[in-house]
Amino acid sequence: GAPECVFGAGGAVLVEHTVREGGARRTAMRAVDGTGRPLWSRDFDTEVFVAADPRAPRFALSGAARFELLDAGGRVTEGRDDVVSASFTAGGELVTVLVSGAVTRS
Repeated sequence: GAPECVFGAGGAVLVEHTVREGGARRTAMRAVDGTGRPLWSRDFDTEVFVAADPRAPRFALSGAARFELLDAGGRVTEGRDDVVSASFTAGGELVTVLVSGAVTRS
């Protein structure tokens, strides 16, 4: 698939979703700061989406009913196994949608 870029207060994440032969999905992520200096990278053997906080240097990853909140260095600061989607509001509030359909805000 076509690469995408997600911007936030902590920099940007370059994301590439690919589909391998047989339909297996893969996601590659590379985070950079405002000068283009590499911050962290993550590779997944599934489809994963990223949201960037517009107010703080943190990123939310969601995919395969798993959620992880990363700091600017790529360290996991929070995680859950029942989240299907995560995003940030313009004010920096984290919004998650759970497998049950419930919406949480923090």
